[in-house]
Amino acid sequence: MNSQNDNNTYENNTDNNENLSYDFVSVQDTKEDEKIKREGKNSFVWFCLLFAILSFLLFTPAFNIKNIVVKESNFITVEQIIEVSQIVKDRNILSVNTQKAEERIKKLPLVKEVYIERKFPSTIEITVKERDKRAYISHMNKYICIDETGKIVEILNTPSDTNLMIIKNSSPKEFFLGDNVVFKDADKLDILKEFFKTLDDNQDMPNKIVGMDLKNKKEIYITLDNDITVNIGDSSNLSYKMAYLKQALLTQLKTYRGGTLDLSDPENVVRYKGSAQ
Repeated sequence: MNSQNDNNTYENNTDNNENLSYDFVSVQDTKEDEKIKREGKNSFVWFCLLFAILSFLLFTPAFNIKNIVVKESNFITVEQIIEVSQIVKDRNILSVNTQKAEERIKKLPLVKEVYIERKFPSTIEITVKERDKRAYISHMNKYICIDETGKIVEILNTPSDTNLMIIKNSSPKEFFLGDNVVFKDADKLDILKEFFKTLDDNQDMPNKIVGMDLKNKKEIYITLDNDITVNIGDSSNLSYKMAYLKQALLTQLKTYRGGTLDLSDPENVVRYKGSAQ
């Protein structure tokens, strides 16, 4: 009898145990929850502090732009650069989007590079690197000014820089301000690029090149400021030809003016026709 009661009691306890559930809370979990809450509060405090600082900087008159300085600009006026940048005085220095302003200035054909820097508390400094004007292409009563890459930086009715050579008979097909000049014969642009590079390697040429006739790319003529015309043939061995010309101008042709020098094949024969001064 007792045995049966004990069995019933065991079965009841077993049933009750099966219906019970237990929640175990780790001490480590509690600490992590508290840490997360603390970090959340700290982040909010830092955010509020940062917001307060930024608000102060954005609205305090001390950081309003008082000066706009333009550096290294020779041909483009300071007023034009500032106007294109759309940067204005009395505006907060932190509200200026310098990247956008740089992009706007770079659209000016004469601008090669530009860098804008904030000089706290109230100065904007714009540094401009302009393109080098290398030559005028004479075409249809216009003078198309190009840099060493053939990019058009100006289109004028009359040349404004007497130090630049004038290229004639090159037959440009397309010429838009800010784009590279396009010739009917595409090789002519490559010839000019190579010619400019060669001139850079011979900057101490005793006489200035004032003109070029590019009608025939196999028979290119250049004119010097002493009125000597030089036939350089095609653009092959251009570095050698320019080095030879430089030496000739320093020696045999030093006192000569006018005439024609044939450098189309300098390795075989060089001819000069003209008279001494």
